[in-house]
Amino acid sequence: MPIKKEIQSAIAMHSMWKARLDKCIETGEFDTPLHIVEQDDQCHLGKWLYGENIPPAIRASEAYQKVRDSHAQFHQVAAKVVELALAGNKQEAYRIMSSNGEYTKATTDLVSKMMEWANSIE
Repeated sequence: MPIKKEIQSAIAMHSMWKARLDKCIETGEFDTPLHIVEQDDQCHLGKWLYGENIPPAIRASEAYQKVRDSHAQFHQVAAKVVELALAGNKQEAYRIMSSNGEYTKATTDLVSKMMEWANSIE
């Protein structure tokens, strides 16, 4: 699959995190261990970013590096939400997930960087 299509697919797949995290906050359970959520190379996007399918020239680009950094930050925030939810701290988890919370900012930044990256590829 061409890189641009992979990026678009990854944006769509990564958007599913919000529903998963909302469910985690509600139930106090999550389908993925916290130490895996923290790692940016374990989700579909991360496996692709760190995998062999991205040519070295694209991997060397500033846009790619920005996506990797933003994606790593996203996972730190998502892990924080999971940790809070599993500890029963719903109020703080919801605060992070709110429209002006860290999760929304991290998601917006990641999607923005991915779109910039897609637009930079010829």
